[in-house]
Amino acid sequence: MKLFEIYHHQGEDFFRFALSLTRHREEAEDLVQQTYVKAIHHLGLFEVMEAEQIKGWFFTAIKNQFIDQYRRSKCFQRVPFNQQMLETLSDPMGNPSLEKKVLERMEVKEVLGKLPKDLKTLVIYRYFLDYNTREISEILGINPSTLRSRLAKVQTLLIKEKKI
Repeated sequence: MKLFEIYHHQGEDFFRFALSLTRHREEAEDLVQQTYVKAIHHLGLFEVMEAEQIKGWFFTAIKNQFIDQYRRSKCFQRVPFNQQMLETLSDPMGNPSLEKKVLERMEVKEVLGKLPKDLKTLVIYRYFLDYNTREISEILGINPSTLRSRLAKVQTLLIKEKKI
């Protein structure tokens, strides 16, 4: 069965992608599990699809499932940066590594939040999941040259963001 093979070969990639969206292990596991349940209802569809098409279907389904959950929850709140909060995260020895990690994560999250959805997805595939442009173009069904120009656009946007 193709679905079973995809699970064993790509399951970890699906989990990492879900984790990049949710930032919580348990939520990512739930998201992937819900997507597999949805896939079981579409088994006939997978019989006529190639492995790369199934893989793309899963990534899209995980993303859509995440968006649906986000819309239903209505509990997304931005927490303003607070120096006191950061100081409480420091260890007793004053190790700056934890502070640095928190600041970097906040910065990356903020910059990604400013990107359009389609460009954010490209950044996640390319720089967080380490897919090459050929793989991303196959997954998303985008012409490779179009993909490269969009990645260049992202780089330009990020450089402008850094200068401001």
